[in-house]
Amino acid sequence: MQLDDLKVFLAVVETGSMTAAADSLGVPKSTVSRRIAALEEDLGLQLLNRTTRKQSLTESGERLLQRAQPLVAELQGLDEELIDWHSAPQGPLRVQLPLDFFSDEVGQIIAQFVKKYPKVQLCCTHSASHDLDKSAGFDVVFVLHALPLPDSDWVAKPLMSVPMGLFHSVSMPDRHNITCADLINMPCIASGQETYWPFRGEEGPKLVPIRPVVAVNSPELALQVALQGAGVVRMPVYLAHPWVVKGRLNRVITRDALQAQTLSVCYQGRQVPRRVRLFIEHFQQSISNLSAQV
Repeated sequence: MQLDDLKVFLAVVETGSMTAAADSLGVPKSTVSRRIAALEEDLGLQLLNRTTRKQSLTESGERLLQRAQPLVAELQGLDEELIDWHSAPQGPLRVQLPLDFFSDEVGQIIAQFVKKYPKVQLCCTHSASHDLDKSAGFDVVFVLHALPLPDSDWVAKPLMSVPMGLFHSVSMPDRHNITCADLINMPCIASGQETYWPFRGEEGPKLVPIRPVVAVNSPELALQVALQGAGVVRMPVYLAHPWVVKGRLNRVITRDALQAQTLSVCYQGRQVPRRVRLFIEHFQQSISNLSAQV
């Protein structure tokens, strides 16, 4: 049984006819017919029911299709991977990054990558969205999330934990030892459409309702609104720390701890192009420097 014969068989099944398979493969129809006949002779089985109007799979053909399809796909993937491995990574690479994540440091990581692999056309986009939308066309999506990501076809790999805190302007009354229930009576600065903040509960994240007085989709805007005394803001501790040191923000002390955010890298499928794999590995290796800052 020849691999090329199996590929022709799969093409016939996928396209629905020998004529269409021949067009798809760029070979004469007689070649397709000869390959199918050779495969049937090797196996001693009839694989296709042929009539003047249509063709269909026999029971043996159905069985061969189920077994051969994943095997041929894996072999083709291996061929591409080996060819890719011995050549310089190149081609487009689209990456989505969270708005509120280490802009300066991530810029350095990206610059190091494009210097190392100049043939990769890297396109980076910032977004406040946590949706893993395949139609957006991203190869790699980084997501900051406090709750588990929903089930999807994406592979998600946690990279680091980002501690969160509640902060308000020094112009507001200081808040110490408050309970989660107290939040509903405090003016809060929401991110997007959020109506709750996650705290650490005994059995996982506990969602605590808040009273948003303003909703923003930019961490920088949330910080500026908080500095003006409009309300309490939930943000990464590393972002708020410089303003606490300057005496512009106070930290809200709560009895229960806020749920930390997790930075996860998401990509589609375990067999990815080399440029995607190299970018993820580069980012993961560099992330240890960022972890020390949070």
